[in-house]
Amino acid sequence: MSYIFKKETGVRLSYFIRTYRLEKAKELLQNTNKKIVQICKEVGFSDASYFCKSFREYYGCSPEKFRKGSGINEESI
Repeated sequence: MSYIFKKETGVRLSYFIRTYRLEKAKELLQNTNKKIVQICKEVGFSDASYFCKSFREYYGCSPEKFRKGSGINEESI
């Protein structure tokens, strides 16, 4: 399945899934006051530290800094 997905779309399936999860996490950080651990699990990451590392690599900042920059209240973290 992964071979066909890459052949048809030009991107690896694992990259597509990771990107989709991180974009959903970004949306949740911007639009909710859910805790980061809660968002991590909701988007399919089982390890919060791996989620934070992945988020930082993809967006260039930690989820906490991203949320602060988006104007979401930090108290719920």
